[in-house]
Amino acid sequence: MNTHTPAEHRFSEAQHPDQAPPEPGLYFFTICMDPGGPRLGKISGGSLKPNAVGRAVEAHWRNLPRIFTHVRLETFALMPDHVHGIVAVEEGAPHGLAAILRTFKSVSAREINKRRQTPGHPVWQWGHEEHILHDTAAADKMRDYIACGPVRWHSEHRSPLNPGFCRRGGRILGRILRRPLPIPAFPHKIHAPIRRT
Repeated sequence: MNTHTPAEHRFSEAQHPDQAPPEPGLYFFTICMDPGGPRLGKISGGSLKPNAVGRAVEAHWRNLPRIFTHVRLETFALMPDHVHGIVAVEEGAPHGLAAILRTFKSVSAREINKRRQTPGHPVWQWGHEEHILHDTAAADKMRDYIACGPVRWHSEHRSPLNPGFCRRGGRILGRILRRPLPIPAFPHKIHAPIRRT
């Protein structure tokens, strides 16, 4: 597993300071790969088989608590062109989820481009989707939603970059959490309700 120097981590965080103290809690998030970027693996037999890029992304996810000491990692799952995760931001954390995901995207993109010899090539889409999970029931439902991702992928018979897929996915998440969720517009820029990273 590749690690990065503390100076690199400070650089990532200092570029984009959070505007307000983060709200502690459990967060669900989704980050999508750039449409022209690499893929993380292939769905086979009801699960994702990660490629070298996917394994690098997983390694950077596991490394996050070394950078952000007030973060506890929960569920994480790769899909061919996006990732889902659940992360706990603890009381007193100096950085919120947006700063955490910015650093994750930045360091993983640098390594992926180094491996592929494509310096500066977009790896992740701008922004991310996030939702705070207010109770155990909501967290359990989102863990189930993440676990069933590969099965949903096959049942849809189309790429999640298709806008119709994303609209249905947003409605499914909305029913899970019993509240409306922002719907990303793929493959174009993610619109206002989505957090900047």
